[in-house]
Amino acid sequence: MTPMRVATGSLRFECAAYATAATLGVMAESATAGDAATRMLRELSVRLRVSEGPLRRDEFDAVHQTRILVRRLRSILKAYESVLDRKVARHWRGELK
Repeated sequence: MTPMRVATGSLRFECAAYATAATLGVMAESATAGDAATRMLRELSVRLRVSEGPLRRDEFDAVHQTRILVRRLRSILKAYESVLDRKVARHWRGELK
């Protein structure tokens, strides 16, 4: 599915408007913690990539919203470290500091 984008400069709206089939669906009952972590990380990483435009345009609240995304990514990497590749999770937590 191709991401949808609202024609607005607001980072909040741009992040909310991006959707993929994976983030719109409901988790299956058989989904594992690793599946949930992967899904959350994928969604937040898309939002982080979207935040680059508003940051470069120095839009209001862009820095704050991006910092929130980075903190959420680090938190998920730490909370789900036991079901993710620990070395990779630690590496990315360090990169996101």
